Amino acid sequence: MLRPDATVVEAGLLRLPGKRPALARIDAMVADLFELFAGVAQPAVGVIEVPSGKVHRGRHGGGGAGLSVYGLAAGALREALRRLVAPERLVSVTAEQWTRGKRKSVRTQLLGAELPAYGAVAARDGGGDVGDAIAMGRWWLEQREEVRSG
Repeated sequence: MLRPDATVVEAGLLRLPGKRPALARIDAMVADLFELFAGVAQPAVGVIEVPSGKVHRGRHGGGGAGLSVYGLAAGALREALRRLVAPERLVSVTAEQWTRGKRKSVRTQLLGAELPAYGAVAARDGGGDVGDAIAMGRWWLEQREEVRSG
């Protein structure tokens, strides 16, 4: 969660026990998302990364393994966000839109340099997902400012 000035209010991962069927893991992620926002005022905006349909050659030999599960999870989380924020305030973006072509390792390194609080915990963010969530939120705030000043 970010404030409008890009200050991080809360950051974390929805950690799931492994070896559970995909649908059980997705249902647990949705439940965890609702728990995360319990007792918090309605968020002004929700920003979520959704699949572009592009199969990355560097992952799983370019065969698209996991893409359907990722798409299903993103859809379930997007629908959950629709219940937490006004539908017109839900922003769906692809990784290609917000990463500006930067590799995850570069994005997390830059974020750690810009936000010392993230830099202090980056080693525990093994997959860089917490960093990516923060960076995506910051990207959205930058886009909003460009629209306002443009």
